[in-house]
Amino acid sequence: MEQRNVVLTLAITLVLCVFTVKVRAYDFKYEGLYYNINADGETVSLTYREAEGNESQEGKRYLSSYEGNIVVPETVTYKDKVYTVIAVGDFAMGNVTWHNLHMGMSDYEPVASDAIKSISLPSSIRSIGRASFAGCTALTTIELPAVVEELGSSVFRGCTGLKDS
Repeated sequence: MEQRNVVLTLAITLVLCVFTVKVRAYDFKYEGLYYNINADGETVSLTYREAEGNESQEGKRYLSSYEGNIVVPETVTYKDKVYTVIAVGDFAMGNVTWHNLHMGMSDYEPVASDAIKSISLPSSIRSIGRASFAGCTALTTIELPAVVEELGSSVFRGCTGLKDS
């Protein structure tokens, strides 16, 4: 009986290993930016892609993998369907560590990053999530649509390059 349990346990373990799915923070990539399809099935939110190999001295991985001058389009296409971009999701471009996010910390301490220089958002954006641009020290320009209805906490925390205009 004991040998049968061992064999059964090994068989189940093997099946689980074969069918393990890699979990990722995004549904699809379009022109270098990452998106999640929203519950309505018609719109998307810009999100982050965990930056591979981008680790702090403490071994904590950063979320943001974007750099340069970012232009977010009003619409994106995935599997022959056109989606409207209506939100910048939590931590989308913020340089927050994976550790802070997944440990449920409410006070997101950004890590300084000079990777993102400017961001242009389309007029379709209605919501900008928590710490979306946090830690982007080289960010000097961002065009916010007048129709933004919701700004999350710590959106521009640590964005020392931004100046009031």
